[in-house]
Amino acid sequence: HMLAYDDGSHSLGNIPVFHAAALDAKPTSKGGPYSHGIFPGRGQYGWIDILDSGDKVCLQFSGRRISQSDPGSEEEVLRINTCNMTDSSPRQVY
Repeated sequence: HMLAYDDGSHSLGNIPVFHAAALDAKPTSKGGPYSHGIFPGRGQYGWIDILDSGDKVCLQFSGRRISQSDPGSEEEVLRINTCNMTDSSPRQVY
């Protein structure tokens, strides 16, 4: 269970893949490789925003982790914007 994103360059049919886990399970690394790396851990979840400008529909994926030291806060570990890859986490193939 992990946070991970692949832009389709490593999946069958070139389909993008967004993994968002593990909320409360043992962290593991599965599948891959992933174009933007993997982030195993507990207290993780994903958020997907649909951005519709009227001309284009984009997805923004956010992989988040609940702070172990302060359960009331969280950090964004992975961010992907399908319309603006410069506003995304850096590529780091795993």
